[in-house]
Amino acid sequence: MVISDEEKVRVETDSLGEMRVPESAYYGASTMRAVLNFPVSGLVFSRSFIRALGLLKKSAALANQELGLLSADRADAIVRAATEVIEGRAKVLVKQVNSVLLGDAWPPVGNDYMYPSAILAR
Repeated sequence: MVISDEEKVRVETDSLGEMRVPESAYYGASTMRAVLNFPVSGLVFSRSFIRALGLLKKSAALANQELGLLSADRADAIVRAATEVIEGRAKVLVKQVNSVLLGDAWPPVGNDYMYPSAILAR
């Protein structure tokens, strides 16, 4: 994926430094690096598989909230983001579902960043 000069971008930062990411993207620096560095096969997962991952993450957020392992504001934000994935409104690479969900869920929760491995991998 090449970002054109006309495309609006934002600068994201990860452990490797800054990365230009399309402004409309739900993902961050690490995913952008993966897209640029590993254009391996061009194969993509089916829409039904991506939808199933969204359903799984939505269900997990609701279950973890019910168990008291996830706050209501975080659960609500993840459910909203997962619903976008389920309904096909978010472009998702399967290996980056957690990043996409949290990239979309994070703004409504404020500055309390939600780490994918800590929150969605339960």
